[in-house]
Amino acid sequence: MVPFCLHLISDSTGETVQSLSRACLALFPSVSTIEHLHPLIHNETRMAKVLPVLTKERGLVVFSLANLQLAQRLQDFCEEQDLPYFSVLEGPLKSFSRFFEMSPLEQSGAQHTMDDNYFRRIEALHFTIAHDDGNGLKTLDQADVVLLGVSRTSKTPTCFQLANRGLRAANVPFVLGVPPPKELTELACNNEKPVFFGLTCACDHLLALRRNRLLAIGGKDYDTYVDPERVHEEITVARQFFQSLGVVRMIDVTHRSIEETASSIARDLERKHVG
Repeated sequence: MVPFCLHLISDSTGETVQSLSRACLALFPSVSTIEHLHPLIHNETRMAKVLPVLTKERGLVVFSLANLQLAQRLQDFCEEQDLPYFSVLEGPLKSFSRFFEMSPLEQSGAQHTMDDNYFRRIEALHFTIAHDDGNGLKTLDQADVVLLGVSRTSKTPTCFQLANRGLRAANVPFVLGVPPPKELTELACNNEKPVFFGLTCACDHLLALRRNRLLAIGGKDYDTYVDPERVHEEITVARQFFQSLGVVRMIDVTHRSIEETASSIARDLERKHVG
């Protein structure tokens, strides 16, 4: 089955639209989706950058925007482009407004208390965006946690889940035949290094994910990417590399949701710091 695109648009971290969407998706286990998270869309400039992406990767648009003008602009655009959309706030806000007999604030992220925890989550989100997929290696030592894994092991969405918990999460891909970045191996020798976790996956499941991804993007010349023997070797060598770096543990994500993986990592980090 070709996966459906799901665009999650928020004027804050995106936790609200993610939680609701994934709760709904849990009731459609046979459906495969590709999640596109667009956080911090709180002005016209940021909205203008998102709109072209919606037409390029067409799918369901789910949004949480307190600013009524931005919300209306997005709705108008979706209707012009014949894109299905859903506001997670519209229905509940109307019910609350009728009950309280007053209008709600048009304040972005008002569901989050503006305290130290809130700003730590925002800072962590910015850090995670800047350190996605092997980027930002020069400041990798500032991460709380670094996720390692081969392609399609959910490194990026897991990092965003951790960032929503206030953890500065980075991820570095393992590519068979490509030497690991020196910044990563040097950190492994440092007692103050970030905590490493290796994400792994069953070969058959990983192959299915990669084939679906290629179908979604129209990829053709990627034989090695979905070659069973190559993928099996990739997983085996990756595990050996994770062990050599001294990861806290390897996590098999085959039968885990992204939320479960992130929760498990967060618990391990808490135990490590407490210990």
